[in-house]
Amino acid sequence: MRSIITSSYEALTTGASLRLFKSDRYDYTDGGQMRDFVFVDDCVRVMTWMLDNNFPSDLYNVGTGKAQTWLDAGHAMFAAIGQAPRIEFIEMPEHLRGKYQYYTEANMTKLAAIGAPVPQTSLVEGVAQTYRYMASELL
Repeated sequence: MRSIITSSYEALTTGASLRLFKSDRYDYTDGGQMRDFVFVDDCVRVMTWMLDNNFPSDLYNVGTGKAQTWLDAGHAMFAAIGQAPRIEFIEMPEHLRGKYQYYTEANMTKLAAIGAPVPQTSLVEGVAQTYRYMASELL
């Protein structure tokens, strides 16, 4: 699956609204669901480091270690295209109610302990770089 950031680019640049799920939990506002958004270049940097270095075989998280809201992502997307945010909240699909992950955040302790590069690119900068690349590919 493509991320919402890349899959929404063309629609947003042509005037569409970003559609985010409403919350069906009292402890999260609409768009307040949180993810550890990580820039793909940071993931590639970690993978390249792993190919070039010896380290204990294990499972390692790759993320920023900082969860941010879907609203943060939406605002970053519109900022990257120089437009005011147009965000519409849609009902949580019935099949996801009670199953949707409201919070994910990578624990970066093990990755940092082996000396691997821990992703540092901010959500705003990662979206901006992604959208600059996408704009150049569509020319």
